[in-house]
Amino acid sequence: MKIKKSQVINLPVFTQGKKNLGKIIDIKKEPLSGEVVLFYVKAHSLITKLLNGTDLLIIPEEQVISIDKEKMIVKNLTDKEILSIQEMLKNNMASPAMSSEVD
Repeated sequence: MKIKKSQVINLPVFTQGKKNLGKIIDIKKEPLSGEVVLFYVKAHSLITKLLNGTDLLIIPEEQVISIDKEKMIVKNLTDKEILSIQEMLKNNMASPAMSSEVD
């Protein structure tokens, strides 16, 4: 998925079931292709913050169903599934590098 960072910053993120996950604060792109691989989302839910230990959610591009000018929709996930994804991503990348794209 190729998009400009400026198109998605502060975009609200919802699940298919209309659960508000938060807002996009950054993205990570694959260096060679420029494809977005991760979305960094500031969590909206206090429960997610408490369970995750941070207010940062990392959403892989594969979880995205749709994205438009008003919102991003991701697959329905339970809090347990969200935590599982977060753990997997944390283990695969010690320190997520934020996009350095300027636009």
